[in-house]
Amino acid sequence: MEFGSSGGTYARRDILIALSEAPGSAAPRLLWSQDFRLHRHDDSSALLLYRSAQIGYDGKLTRHTLRSSLWQKTARGWQMVFHQGTPTLPFEAAVENESAPHEGA
Repeated sequence: MEFGSSGGTYARRDILIALSEAPGSAAPRLLWSQDFRLHRHDDSSALLLYRSAQIGYDGKLTRHTLRSSLWQKTARGWQMVFHQGTPTLPFEAAVENESAPHEGA
């Protein structure tokens, strides 16, 4: 389940159907992520918090978002069970950012 920064609600099934109907139709976007914080609740659950933004064609950060993901450890490994993106005020890219820009959906 995801609450997107667009205000939409997305279920895993809906996302898988959309991807199967139009594989490769969406061009990957460059993303910037920083300020990761991991909060372990116990041996089988964790909350990941971070900030992200899209990198525009001009190299500037746009669509700034606060992100949170709830993870559970299962027999198949760690799996995300919930994600939320909330629009936020613009932020500057961290100079000492260990996560380089990466391609994402």
